[in-house]
Amino acid sequence: MPNKWALRGDSAIHFKEWQDEFVVFDERSAATHLLGWAAGAVLQALIDTNAAMSVPELLVALDLREHDQEFDRQEVEALGAILDELERIELIEAMPS
Repeated sequence: MPNKWALRGDSAIHFKEWQDEFVVFDERSAATHLLGWAAGAVLQALIDTNAAMSVPELLVALDLREHDQEFDRQEVEALGAILDELERIELIEAMPS
C-alpha cells in the first residue's frame, strides 16, 4: 500500500450527501460516482485537508483513532480497500514517498 494519498492534482470534485450516500461529480472526467458513507467520508477528509495523508493520518482525521493509539488491522485493511477503489475511479492518487 502506498504511503500517502491525495486528491488528483487536476481534480475538480463536487458532491452532495444524502443520508448514507454521496453523489460525486468529477469535472475533469465528467464522471459521476455513487459512494457509500465510508468512501464519502474518506474523500471528504482528503478534500478538507487538501494535503496528502497516510492511512494512520486518515484514521485520525476520520475520528477513528487518537494519535497515540494502536491501529486495528481490520480498520487499516478496510481503509486500504476504500483508498484503492477511490484511486481506481480516479478521484485520488497515490503519492510517492
